[in-house]
Amino acid sequence: MDNAYLIRDVRREDRSEWLELWNQYLVHYRAELPADKTEFLWSRLFDATDPVECLVAEVDGAVVGMAQFVPHVDTWEETPMCYLQDLQVAEPFRGRGIGRALITAVDDLRRSRGWCYLYWQTEHDNERARILYDSVTGGVSEFVVYRLGLDEPGRQG
Repeated sequence: MDNAYLIRDVRREDRSEWLELWNQYLVHYRAELPADKTEFLWSRLFDATDPVECLVAEVDGAVVGMAQFVPHVDTWEETPMCYLQDLQVAEPFRGRGIGRALITAVDDLRRSRGWCYLYWQTEHDNERARILYDSVTGGVSEFVVYRLGLDEPGRQG
């Protein structure tokens, strides 16, 4: 197997490989989504009016990684920022620089499109990913993420 990889936009013909990566991502985060939500996400990736985008990593013609991201406005800056929401590399391909290449490709888009910054989050105990993220960014930011949702503890109805 060749160690070379190609980072490119997702294509409609990538559906089955993208779905496998998406399902691996959901398993990692112990998340379950109804099939219609996955279908909706897939359709968003090809909707020119929707801000969600996806890059994939291809090795020997197979899609082995993905990065899904969302540029959005910022209240403090005149230019948008970009949230890297989902990053997944198939287990057999980890440690080969593909995750780093996907992050770099999204950051290259940030620079070329004039977004003020790229950011993302992960679970505090996702040690393998945090080694990569720390090496790319120099370490965690000074911000702590808080979240409320219908399934969150402390949520009052």
